[in-house]
Amino acid sequence: MNVLLKHLEIILSVAGVIVVFTVSWLFFHAPYARWQAAAITAVAVGLLHGFIFYTVRLRQRQMRQSTIHEMQIVVDDIVRNQMTVVSLSAQLIPSVPGSIQQREWAQRSIEAAHEIGRRLNEIDSERLSDLMRRRPH
Repeated sequence: MNVLLKHLEIILSVAGVIVVFTVSWLFFHAPYARWQAAAITAVAVGLLHGFIFYTVRLRQRQMRQSTIHEMQIVVDDIVRNQMTVVSLSAQLIPSVPGSIQQREWAQRSIEAAHEIGRRLNEIDSERLSDLMRRRPH
């Protein structure tokens, strides 16, 4: 199916040309009638091509928008979870500056930030490779 979608324009164009010449040569024997039939058939084939191309492109656009929406939900969830960790860690700081707990909070905050970056990179590579597999070529 991917091969068909990847080369849809070429396949339909070749099929359209074949249909135009076949209809005009098989069903009409007078020279002027052949060209009229070819013209009418070409217009019909063109309209059919336009409808098919529009439908395929619309579906591709919908899939892209759906994938982007899914990615936004996942990223929002991860960022909110990690930011909750940072927020809770900040609440554990005692009022004494330079304490061991303050250094631990700073370390947890740094680790949470690194985790956010790592997960965003994973999502980018996983979701984009998923998108590339699902995307018609």
